[in-house]
Amino acid sequence: MTRTPSRRLVVPALLAVLAVASACTGTSGEDTTVPSVMPPTSAPTTTTTVASTPPETTPEPEPLPTVPDEYASAAFDAWVTGDDAVLERMLAPEALEDLRQVNADPSADWEFSRCEGAAGSSYCEWIGPDGALTFRVANEAAANGEDHAIAEVITTGG
Repeated sequence: MTRTPSRRLVVPALLAVLAVASACTGTSGEDTTVPSVMPPTSAPTTTTTVASTPPETTPEPEPLPTVPDEYASAAFDAWVTGDDAVLERMLAPEALEDLRQVNADPSADWEFSRCEGAAGSSYCEWIGPDGALTFRVANEAAANGEDHAIAEVITTGG
């Protein structure tokens, strides 16, 4: 035998549901706060780690020689190997322009001749098959390892 709920139980239950719904939607003028029957739960905390790429940095350039004849030799080696970045750093702009105008083969048989000092400068010379190439190095700038210490490029011969 199946029992059907009596009207006496259904009506009060229906009224209770309507009262709770009314309280939750705020349709009555009464306090609409519904007490919580479940304890508050804390949402799981997630930490997102974003891998950051460090900003690209330009490495510090190599220190330049601080002895005039070594400074000149390093610049000469850069010319022979075609290292424009080093040449741009070591030669003053006017000297670099003059070096680029030299009509001589950097890979030819060049021989170091001498470095002589005079009036705050050193003149360092290399002899090649077609003539001589001389760098005038500002002694004080070279001694401090500064950029552009080669102030002048002098060519003689071919």
